[in-house]
Amino acid sequence: MSFLPDSKWLDALSLPTRVITGLAVGAWGILLAGHYQWIQLEPFWRGVAICVAILFSAIAISSIAGQEIITFRGWLASRKAKREDADKKKADNERVERAHRREQETILARLDSLSGEELRYVAEALQKKTPSIFTYVHSPAMSLLLEKGLATSPGGTHNQDHYPFRFHDFVWEAIQAGGADFIEREARFRQQQELKRQGKLGRP
Repeated sequence: MSFLPDSKWLDALSLPTRVITGLAVGAWGILLAGHYQWIQLEPFWRGVAICVAILFSAIAISSIAGQEIITFRGWLASRKAKREDADKKKADNERVERAHRREQETILARLDSLSGEELRYVAEALQKKTPSIFTYVHSPAMSLLLEKGLATSPGGTHNQDHYPFRFHDFVWEAIQAGGADFIEREARFRQQQELKRQGKLGRP
């Protein structure tokens, strides 16, 4: 016959927190009730109750503390994940923004090498103080402006000889900023065209 306690008593450690807490409260309740005449505990049983109360109180406190630690760690992990997600989104947005700015800079650089026919549309927009242009739907110069990313069209059904086009907002801002230069370049182009025309007319 063995006097060693059955190891299965350790299964109590795996009981739910509310059960362990209830056992601890019950043990302390028995101890407190033992001070009254209607229930007097023998020293042995009082000692047992004290041991049980202390044991289950310790287990309950440890269990509750463990759950709080798990909850706190979960909150920290969630907060870290959200922060990392926000940082990733910020980095992605900054990368997209940088790529967008580089694309715009590339498009704006094309304003320095416009043909005379393209400059006519720029000068016309500046004179009318509007980024909108109405011209022939298959205008070669306007087709080039579209291809260069400087202008766009709403599409749809319109008069082919009076088709709507429009400079992009960022392009229009650059055109307005360099208005005098564009008008001067377009004027030189017209002057050159006039000189060529006169030269042809003056030939025998």
